[in-house]
Amino acid sequence: MAKAIEDFKKINKVQDMDFSKKFRALVDNYNERSEDDILVSGVLEDFSVEIMDMIQDLKREIGSFEDMGIDLEEKAFYHILARLAVKYDFTYPEDKLLDLAKAVKEVAQDKVK
Repeated sequence: MAKAIEDFKKINKVQDMDFSKKFRALVDNYNERSEDDILVSGVLEDFSVEIMDMIQDLKREIGSFEDMGIDLEEKAFYHILARLAVKYDFTYPEDKLLDLAKAVKEVAQDKVK
């Protein structure tokens, strides 16, 4: 799971922060279980279910750009722009935000060249 999150981080740092926090919290919760719970099958089952849910969430997030009509890199810029809108308390129409994300990607690619 940590490897998958690390790979995802290379593309979308904003979403990576969310998944990294969730994963750390899940592992910390598992590691902090009481001595009586170490061999309790329910605790292990709960942990396994939570890890599997997180894997499915990560897969959904990685594939979610297709539903938005953008590519994975554009989705990364979209998340950055959406967070900035929240941070600076301004609204921006969804369709315009998608267009802006596409434009930012084009500018970034041009500058990389």
